[in-house]
Amino acid sequence: MNIAIILFNQIIVMFLLMFVGTYLYKKQLVTIEGSKQLGNLLLKIVVPIVILKSFAVEYSDEKQQILIITFILSLCVLLISMIISHIIYKKDPILNFASSFSNVGFIGIPLVQAVLGEDSVFYITCIVAQLVALQWTYGLMIITKNKDFIKLKNVMINPVVIAFIIGLLIFKLDIQLPNVMMDTFTFMANMNTPLAMIICGIYLGQSNIKKMFTDFSLYKFSLVRLLLIPLFSLVFLYFVPNEYFDIKIAILIAACAPAGANVAVFASAHNKDYKKAVNSVCLSTLLSIIFIPMIILLATSIF
Repeated sequence: MNIAIILFNQIIVMFLLMFVGTYLYKKQLVTIEGSKQLGNLLLKIVVPIVILKSFAVEYSDEKQQILIITFILSLCVLLISMIISHIIYKKDPILNFASSFSNVGFIGIPLVQAVLGEDSVFYITCIVAQLVALQWTYGLMIITKNKDFIKLKNVMINPVVIAFIIGLLIFKLDIQLPNVMMDTFTFMANMNTPLAMIICGIYLGQSNIKKMFTDFSLYKFSLVRLLLIPLFSLVFLYFVPNEYFDIKIAILIAACAPAGANVAVFASAHNKDYKKAVNSVCLSTLLSIIFIPMIILLATSIF
């Protein structure tokens, strides 16, 4: 089946899950505080376990080479995103952050799994870890305008980064985890997509739908996040040899993902424009149903 069609079908499933979250919020079955707790479960337990599970594979020199390549390509794509965002939104910290960092953990991982298979998470573990590290340093500096956040400590205490480092050790030392542990990891990792989309749906439930759909600046932002940045990323990846086709597609899907939910989390924590942050996440997520398959279809026709 065509990759774009697989993506489109998966996005439809994810949107149905998102509307479950909206329903739960509207019926007051989940509160804002409850959504924060679900977010903590996802970011501090589920996503780190997804990363750990992806590293629990037999070591080989070929896989190590893939890891090095994905680390370099992922960092380049993230830098492209951050540079474009800085140029366009230098004076708007919320949209600068939101366009710099895509929703790789929540949306990128399940889409990559749907297109390339369960083991393909290995291809984007680097970009997940890099994105989290940059969010908690450069991203916080954008939001707060405080350079004190550029500290290694902010990176090293993050569960996703810790999981990435432990995962690297498991992979490099070729440690075979017990079956009972791998089964537990599998059950927990399977929570990633439904839990992530339900949380996105709760964000949608909090947003002012009318204001969101009539705010021209959010459409411009969505074009930057979903079209401009992916196109620049595609051009960069075009020059990478096609023997790494799956890696290129995985990283491009990560680059195509809508705004990450952390922009709303950080905006709330630092008394910034929370509503604008939520609306940027929600509108870009809704519009991604059009743009992600379109970009991937274009990529598969020229790679």
